[in-house]
Amino acid sequence: MHSPWSREVGRIFRVGYYGKMDGLDCIWLVDEKGKYSQTIDHESVNRFFDVQSIAKERSLYGRGRPEFPPLK
Repeated sequence: MHSPWSREVGRIFRVGYYGKMDGLDCIWLVDEKGKYSQTIDHESVNRFFDVQSIAKERSLYGRGRPEFPPLK
């Protein structure tokens, strides 16, 4: 049985800001274009992704923060 994430191999996602209505185990993934594209939980991030770096961001909800730019 294939993981639903197997078709995403090789893509790079960034973790977006949390939505207040979603809860803290609903992680928004930001795609290469800088768009919020899908959600995932903490367990699945650790299971299906290789974390490349961890930001020092302290704002969970992104108040006053700029939108994510596209990746180069």
